[in-house]
Amino acid sequence: CARSLAVQGGRLFVAEGEAGLSAWRLEGDGARALGRWDAGGEAVLQVVVPEPGRWAVVEKGIRALAVLDLADPARPAEVAAWTGPGIFYGAQIAAEPLQGRWLAWWWHAGGPYWLDLAAPGHPAPAGDFTRCRNSGISGLAADGDGLLVLARHQGLLRLAAGDQGEIAGLPLARLGANRFGHGSINGQAALAGDLLVVANAAWSTVRLIDVRDRGAPHLLDVAITPGNPGRPLIGHGLVVIPDGRQGVRIAPLAALAPR
Repeated sequence: CARSLAVQGGRLFVAEGEAGLSAWRLEGDGARALGRWDAGGEAVLQVVVPEPGRWAVVEKGIRALAVLDLADPARPAEVAAWTGPGIFYGAQIAAEPLQGRWLAWWWHAGGPYWLDLAAPGHPAPAGDFTRCRNSGISGLAADGDGLLVLARHQGLLRLAAGDQGEIAGLPLARLGANRFGHGSINGQAALAGDLLVVANAAWSTVRLIDVRDRGAPHLLDVAITPGNPGRPLIGHGLVVIPDGRQGVRIAPLAALAPR
């Protein structure tokens, strides 16, 4: 059961739920198995492998964020794990770090928190990750040197990389009046320039949001899918959205971007 994928330096890593994490070498038109990591009975729900590929960051079960050493990809080794306020109920590790250093994640009752990839010895949380910084986070999206946070099930706020300040009282940018009657911004998100793509699996909904003004997001369009759309991927001029048992949705970015 493939739950999440990461590719780095010609290697593929697959979070396989209760089967753990598998490592593969990409070769020609296929892949060769390198090794596997057993999470000790816990399910591996998500994997992220930041450049240059020395470390994997995984959701280990529903409670722990773990770091694996990939120096020998045939034998991934856990070096540290942490728990905090709440659980993982989906892909809650950011897809990429900011400034090559700060990788954000959240638990359902707290976050976002920052994993410092440049910490001595191995990546480690920066600051206090045991307190509830803000509840109601549903998604994160890298925005240049900052982070867009879909917060309190309602709107957007932007944080600087590594910002550990209190965010509960920060103002949210909310959707203005629109023909769809939607007032909230919630779901897994990806950003391409000024287009924010937000997928909500529970509601089978994909929203396209114009964020040219980060403080005044404008809803461009809404699509209802037959499946349960997960975190969008944007690259090579395409928007790709996994839609649960209904397969994958692909659309050209140029046709969706705000004009």
